[in-house]
Amino acid sequence: MPWQETDEHNQKLFDALSTLAREKGALERLAGAINADDRAQASDRARQGSKHKPRKTLIAESTLARWQEEGLGRVSNAQSHKKRIVFEFLERSADFRTELFRPLSGLPAGLAEFTAEHREHIAGAFSPDLAELDGTYRMFRPARLVSGLRHARVKISRLQIQTSGGVTRYTELQRFKDPDSPNFPVDRTDDGLVLSMTGNILFIAISRDGFHSGIHLASFAHPRLGAGAPIRRLVGVTLDNEDGAGHRVDRFLASRASETWDEIEMGVFKPPHDRLAHDILEALDFAELEACAAAAFNSRWT
Repeated sequence: MPWQETDEHNQKLFDALSTLAREKGALERLAGAINADDRAQASDRARQGSKHKPRKTLIAESTLARWQEEGLGRVSNAQSHKKRIVFEFLERSADFRTELFRPLSGLPAGLAEFTAEHREHIAGAFSPDLAELDGTYRMFRPARLVSGLRHARVKISRLQIQTSGGVTRYTELQRFKDPDSPNFPVDRTDDGLVLSMTGNILFIAISRDGFHSGIHLASFAHPRLGAGAPIRRLVGVTLDNEDGAGHRVDRFLASRASETWDEIEMGVFKPPHDRLAHDILEALDFAELEACAAAAFNSRWT
């Protein structure tokens, strides 16, 4: 499970460091392994944004020792992004065995059998280089949070895509208050895989709370995937169960952001709005709504 800033995860990280501290030099070796890890470096670059230079040192041995020696309170107060890097590295590292390690052998035997039987098709989904997708995006789709306004508003969330070790992953964050339903704030993070299948780009994820799942299928990418340039726009359909009334299919548009992850404004917006350009509304099949909204807006001032 990816890192979450919770008491449970802080406790698990502290316990893991305490386990490693029993072996002389283990924390020093851990720091060195994390600093040399491509996936940890990619995670740090994604957090900082393209304007920052890569850092050679992500975590110092002295920092790990201080977390462990000063106790759980010290871990809880440490920088969350550093804890994420250490926590998620320990989850996948066979060289540092703690209770955080999740070996592949824990997967059902039937999955291994299925993978062996269909390995060519499965490998094909990972064979294209999807690194052209890497980056941060603003994700647009209809907002269905209030049933009576399903066709009147657009939701904007954050989307981040990263490729490491031949696998492309993504995270989508929705964290905001709906102006039409402020008593029910939205706070949802989805983590998943990005695959290339039959000419489409497929996003499959489950939310960190375990109560939601989502699938995005992009049938259009600009520039074309494989052209050698960063993808700037994705358009397709999304299947989600966000409103608790079963799954619904909507169109989505993801547009590469010039801002960093933390700077992307999230929320629910009604056309006309400066973030909802005509081409975005058209891609979401909101063109008719845009015209009606513009007419209503103009009528107030004429």
